[in-house]
Formats: sequence, C-alpha cells, structure tokens
Amino acid sequence: TYRPEAKVLNRLKRAEKAILFNMFQSQDAIALYQADVKFFHDDIYRQIANYFMEIYQSDPPDHQSLINHISLTGGKDQQKIINTIAELMSEKNLPRADKQQLLDYLKTLNEERDKLVKTHQMKVSIAGKSEPEQARIIKELHKQAKPELNQGENQDENQEKNAKK
Repeated sequence: TYRPEAKVLNRLKRAEKAILFNMFQSQDAIALYQADVKFFHDDIYRQIANYFMEIYQSDPPDHQSLINHISLTGGKDQQKIINTIAELMSEKNLPRADKQQLLDYLKTLNEERDKLVKTHQMKVSIAGKSEPEQARIIKELHKQAKPELNQGENQDENQEKNAKK
C-alpha cells in the first residue's frame, strides 16, 4: 500500500530520535525540548521524554537512572520503553549535536509536523466527496500551499482577457 506520509514520518522520527539522544548529552538539547519541541509524535519517544523530564534536575540524567525510574514507576509499554532507551544509547550513528545541529533538527521536526497536519486536513476535507469535488479541493489546497502557482494562473487569465480586447 502506498503511503505518502511514510517519508514524512521517517524524517520526523529521525529528528525526534536525534533530539532525544542529545537530551542525555546536553543542556542545550533539554532547553530546546522544553522551549520549542514540547512533545514527540512517536509515542515511545514521547513517553521517554516525559519520564526524562520527571527526573531531570540540573544535569541530564544518565540512561541507567532513567531506566531505574521507569522500572519503579511501571506503566504502559514499560519494557518497550526500556528497550528503546538501550537501543538509543548503543546507537553509533547519532553524534552529539551542537546548537546549530539541534536547531536543524528542530526545523526538520517542524517542517514534517506541518506536512502531517496538512495531509490530515486534506484527508478530512475530501472524505465522502465525489472525485471531481476531491480534485477541486486538492487543487485549492495546493494553491494555498504554493502561492506562486496562483501568480501563473493570474498571468494566464490576464493574457486571455487582453487577447479578447
């Protein structure tokens, strides 16, 4: 089954993973999460970040402290969360990010979230509509997303009006 949102979800998850990993390494990543990210789309990453913020004081907790905290509190998906933390900490392809890299991850996160919202809005807008009506709605949404498309159409319309005169 073709799922156009799969690419968006993959980029979103990679950005979330990088930010989460860096929360264990840096105050900058924690500050970015608190001020700008606030939540993760991925349910397991969101739960890890929530547990992380529960025990965060002035220094980032180490992953073992977080695992111990999760073990004591129990809760939904406990083992999956612990396994994900272990996998995250053993990940070799996630470097410690500087401030600029963190901002790049945030930019990717916001772009991909926006795409998911727009995809959801489109699906809601066209649900239960006829095919011609769906096509009209999709065309209109694309025009809103890319204003430069409107300029081309307006130029074409003006040229047609001028040719008729």
